[in-house]
Amino acid sequence: MAWSFSKLFGRSSKATRNEESASEMLSRWEIVAEPNCIRVRPTSDELTPGDMALFAEKAVQLEQSEAPSRIVFDFTGVRRFGPSWTPIVAGLVQIARRFPRVCEIVGLHGQPEAAVELYRNNKTLMGMVPRRSAA
Repeated sequence: MAWSFSKLFGRSSKATRNEESASEMLSRWEIVAEPNCIRVRPTSDELTPGDMALFAEKAVQLEQSEAPSRIVFDFTGVRRFGPSWTPIVAGLVQIARRFPRVCEIVGLHGQPEAAVELYRNNKTLMGMVPRRSAA
């Protein structure tokens, strides 16, 4: 079954609520749908716990059969996780546990990279971060 971009925005019976939900999601996240993959980027240079919670809430509602084969979190434009990074990391782990071997994090640098590195013993989180090759 091919993944449908619209699945991310819920199945509320109220069309207005779906539109509000989609609008809020798209104001905080740039979401690019590719065949069997979504690439998500925060629209701000600061990713807040609320932003992560919004995306995680929608993502974990998907059924396994409805999920894309890959979810790529691109944090290239993010300079800060804040004001607290623990809920952000927890949201990433929550999504990765829901969809094992599907999630990937790219573009980590600076404070966001340091925040993720604090959880280096979390196998789920570290499984999302591509290994760097030695130069």
